Amino acid sequence: MRCFARVDLRTLVSNYRNVRTFLGEGRELLAVVKGNAYGHGAVPVSRALSEAGCRQFAVSCASEGIALREAGTEGEIVVLNGFLPGEEEEIEGAALTPMLHSLDLIERWGEHSRRLGRRLPCHVKVDTGMNRLGIPLVEHARAARQLADAERFEVRGLATHLASAEDLSDPLGNEQLGRFEQAAFLFRETGVSPPFLHTANSAALAYRPLGISTMARPGLALYGSLLPSVGDAPLPPFSVEPALEWRARVLSVRELGEGDRVGYDGLFRAPRPMTIAALSAGYGDGLCRALSEAGDVLIGDLRCPFVGRISMDVSMVDVSHATDVEPGMEAILIGGAITATQTARRAGTIAYEILSGISARVDRIYER
Repeated sequence: MRCFARVDLRTLVSNYRNVRTFLGEGRELLAVVKGNAYGHGAVPVSRALSEAGCRQFAVSCASEGIALREAGTEGEIVVLNGFLPGEEEEIEGAALTPMLHSLDLIERWGEHSRRLGRRLPCHVKVDTGMNRLGIPLVEHARAARQLADAERFEVRGLATHLASAEDLSDPLGNEQLGRFEQAAFLFRETGVSPPFLHTANSAALAYRPLGISTMARPGLALYGSLLPSVGDAPLPPFSVEPALEWRARVLSVRELGEGDRVGYDGLFRAPRPMTIAALSAGYGDGLCRALSEAGDVLIGDLRCPFVGRISMDVSMVDVSHATDVEPGMEAILIGGAITATQTARRAGTIAYEILSGISARVDRIYER
């Protein structure tokens, strides 16, 4: 295999159990497996988590949820971004639970329930300050009145999303939590009392109190990463380890003379005689192009920096300080001393993008 990722499902399950133990008996865990389980493979990951006892999963869209159902995933599957007009039958037919994030979706889901003659499950997202998806503050009361129709709606959850959960120096997080408590009270007073209240993604779970939440929806933590905290944050109350290692093969090794240029646009010019290796990974595999001249890989125990521009299928690294590098050897793109978080920092992005960006043409090897 030219470029492959090893996913250790034992580590994944260990991470799940550590988070599950922290939550305790009084709270549920909604495992986020959207984006192909952040690049780890949604079907194998969901299967492993199911075997470990997980019964609730979250995806981004209808097609992701349907793919899990077709693969045999049982339990509740929450569609975080709701549905597009006309997808009501697909959602209901696959026994998916949409997150209703607007008055329009509430009306559409309620109308579909009326046509079927039975109530349908849903989670509801209220906006508390992120201003992305979610029922705006001024519409909370109207939404609650609509959802109080128990013949049409089985409201299983009320949720919001924190804009900067890892940043305790930003007052917005606490403001959002306060607004969510007010929304939960309003819904309850209107007759809508869902069993699950959830605000916590991985960062909020690691750095903030859970408050009134009866559910958490970790994603990144399950795969072994956490965003670095900002401000006076406590240490995470649970431990996780990376479940994925990404490797590429050496394609060729060549010598450069002083002044020789490398790759597209000749971005890199050798300051001295050098040895460089071509690796079988590029941005077509999800290797972030911003790592050109900024990131590195591990060959053996040595860090080898990228030189020149990363291209679609090939990247170049400096192996002048290494010995016996030859075609067929493996280079570690993510794993060991090179974490997704570290790679993201060098690329000017976040670990979410690094992991979920690993493309479908990268073979996955699952270890149990």
